Amino acid sequence: MSSKIGKYTIEDDEKFGSGGFGQIFLAKDGEEGEDKKHLYVIKIPLEDKMTGEDKKVFNNEIDILNILSKIPKNKYTSIIYDSQKFDDGEGLPFYVMDFFSKGLLFDYVASGSMNERLAKFIFRKVILGFQFLHSNGICHLDIKIENIILDKDFWPVIIDFGFSRKYKNENGEIIPQTNGGGTKQYKAPEIQRGEEFNGEKADIFSLGATLFILVMGYYGFKDSREDNYIYKLIRKKKYEEYWKLFGRELPEDFKNLYLSMVAHNPKERPTFEEILNSAWLKDVSNLTEEEENKIKDELKEKYDNFKSENEVFVEEKIDSEKLETRGGGDDENDIFKDRSLKPKKITKGRLNINKSIKINGNVDEIAFMNNLANKIIEKYKDNCYVEASKKNLKFEVEFDNEGEEEKEEENSESKMVVELFKYEEGGYLLEFRRTGGNVPEYYKRFSELKEIITKINEN
Repeated sequence: MSSKIGKYTIEDDEKFGSGGFGQIFLAKDGEEGEDKKHLYVIKIPLEDKMTGEDKKVFNNEIDILNILSKIPKNKYTSIIYDSQKFDDGEGLPFYVMDFFSKGLLFDYVASGSMNERLAKFIFRKVILGFQFLHSNGICHLDIKIENIILDKDFWPVIIDFGFSRKYKNENGEIIPQTNGGGTKQYKAPEIQRGEEFNGEKADIFSLGATLFILVMGYYGFKDSREDNYIYKLIRKKKYEEYWKLFGRELPEDFKNLYLSMVAHNPKERPTFEEILNSAWLKDVSNLTEEEENKIKDELKEKYDNFKSENEVFVEEKIDSEKLETRGGGDDENDIFKDRSLKPKKITKGRLNINKSIKINGNVDEIAFMNNLANKIIEKYKDNCYVEASKKNLKFEVEFDNEGEEEKEEENSESKMVVELFKYEEGGYLLEFRRTGGNVPEYYKRFSELKEIITKINEN
């Protein structure tokens, strides 16, 4: 069954992404049954989970996207096609933008750190995007690899403008900023201290943190506060000690660029022009079309690889015994007791960008899902809660924080919906859709759940 928002049709009400306080749906324009040429995503917030401040962030994102969408030849940011803000008429708040088919930049890094040439290629285009943003007087203030997505041509596109704002007035003069948003691993020290800050210099800092992750595959420091031991080495310019922490030889041109971008003093950070003209980016500044295509082929191969790495194949029939579980609103042993329950059919042409596991072979569907739910509870004990749907073969699992360090991490708990789909006789897709928590934690939990699936099959 499909539903509509304006002229946009959400196919089978399929949600393919969520997190924080919003849900994201894949949609097409035109009437149902027509050949629809364009794909969109529609973001709909969960009002009952949002504070007044959250609603302001959502409304602000719509305002910023509307400004950016009117700028000619804008290929650097998502374009908004339709929207409704909170307190703006009747009906659900939402906004509609393009669907970008090649995934988050985070996915490419998570599948293994990029070689230096790929990192340079991507980073230069990322810098061009933020230079464009700043040339139009807007700072982003939540730059991270999760907020950069690649289009069909592997061009980086900037998304998530909830914390963005105008930082220049009509005369091009800098407007001092206060109360910056962002993620602590990327946030400039002046924002951490609660001081007034320059939006451009704060974004440059976050881009420096992004650069490190692109090249190394992990964070350069946990945060930039005064008491953070690792960043303190940068603050005090003890660079030799800092690089010894990583045990890896790196080009001097890269180290110089990175350290300048994450400098403690905002005045020491480079401009966008200086970054683009840096020695490290020099060899990707004037690529021929043939050279660019070769790099795009490498990115395509990396994209194909990380997609296939998300799947594990379970070849044999899986039999499972029913174990005691919680969920479904009662203490019955079988949370999928209704034997009429069946997995959903995968919608024809549906795009799956969630983590998933393919299962080949006929399975006892209800018993399999019961066993999986119980194995999750067995592994995590009181650190998770499983609640099953009474309609479909799916359950939601919520992982609690484990330890004081994680409790300090914003949105560190992970929530996901686990659902069994059928695409052919003897062929299933077990899908894991993130419904809460941050992306790195979701990836970590999915890796652990893959191991559980494999062990179920071995037994």
